[in-house]
Amino acid sequence: MEEHILLFQEDGAFCARNNRTLESFMHHAWIGAPWDPVDVKVADAVDGSKLHLLYGNGGMSIRSKTFMFDCIDKHHYQEDWKKSVLGQGLAEDIYFSRCFFEYRKDEVDLAEAKPFSSEEQYNADEPSLVIHDLCRVANGDATHTIGCNSLPHQAVTMRLLKSCPEAIRVINRCITCVDDNSTDYWGQL
Repeated sequence: MEEHILLFQEDGAFCARNNRTLESFMHHAWIGAPWDPVDVKVADAVDGSKLHLLYGNGGMSIRSKTFMFDCIDKHHYQEDWKKSVLGQGLAEDIYFSRCFFEYRKDEVDLAEAKPFSSEEQYNADEPSLVIHDLCRVANGDATHTIGCNSLPHQAVTMRLLKSCPEAIRVINRCITCVDDNSTDYWGQL
């Protein structure tokens, strides 16, 4: 039986042009896409301090089963776990990220999270191995970098699709960009 799980939601894509392999990330207890530094997720630690969760998106993540069971078994997380199971508590990725950042601080590795997965922070010049949730980001507010609402957003989106053409499968479901002649914007690829 395998120790690690790859969670891959349908709104994600592998980028074939990445120079890393999935296997090169499979040793992590928990790794997921970095979150937007402007909107960093904050959770309460057991000691009352605040945890700043830099990464951990669950939609495209690698998880150690041992780590997840360890988090679920932690006595002071039991109430949060019960609420999460009922859909009334923390989102599961926040729950596990909180446990990771609190109990495995020495394993937090943002430098590894960026090349593994991207969600709110896309770098078209250095695409990650997997990308996740392009539609939410594209349809979100103007602070996100992809989409069609401005020429700079369009330029980033085009660079992203050139560096990770597999992402067009996801983007086609949520972004409709047209040029002044009403022709298919993505036809420019």
